[in-house]
Amino acid sequence: AYTTQQRHALAKFLMESLGAKKIPPKSEAAMLRVLAALHEAKADDIFWSRIVPPYAADVRAAALQALGNAEPATDKRMQALLTCAAERDFQVVAGALMILKKVPANAKNAKHWIKLLEAPDVATQRFAVGKLHGIENAQVAQAMLAQLRHPDRNLRDEALHSLRGYAAGRAAVLEELSEAAEVDRAWFLARALTPVAKEFTAAQRT
Repeated sequence: AYTTQQRHALAKFLMESLGAKKIPPKSEAAMLRVLAALHEAKADDIFWSRIVPPYAADVRAAALQALGNAEPATDKRMQALLTCAAERDFQVVAGALMILKKVPANAKNAKHWIKLLEAPDVATQRFAVGKLHGIENAQVAQAMLAQLRHPDRNLRDEALHSLRGYAAGRAAVLEELSEAAEVDRAWFLARALTPVAKEFTAAQRT
């Protein structure tokens, strides 16, 4: 219900206060939420600067929520989001993934998403598998292959589905099968390849 002038005045006060004072994390997070509700364009830098340590998790989560519709225009901001997505705190991880969901994945930036396959949260790993689906190169195939040993069945199934969809992925699974030392492992991989055996090259079939 504020007028434009009132909104700008309050936003200016909040930005100056956030920049000049040491504020308890709970209060700082609350101030960020109010600032986000004012939709002040000049506040974006403040939000981006607070999504990484040493800021407290409450502050980082509030800053990420405030950036909900933003895009990481620089590599530094992209790296900051990846740092958040690879952590354990649910609020921080969820906020980062909501922004990263809008970032297109391709062969050029696949290395960013591959890093997330090593995140401690299985939700982040599944997110990365979804992002990498359709990127058909050997580096992605090897990263996906490692997920086939993960204890989470859904993650294994999603990674396997992606691998079976392209030549480099099928080749990676086939190579893993040929080197499998455990019977259970070999059986799992053989069953996984059965539906796509018709796609093998002559050399692979031999």
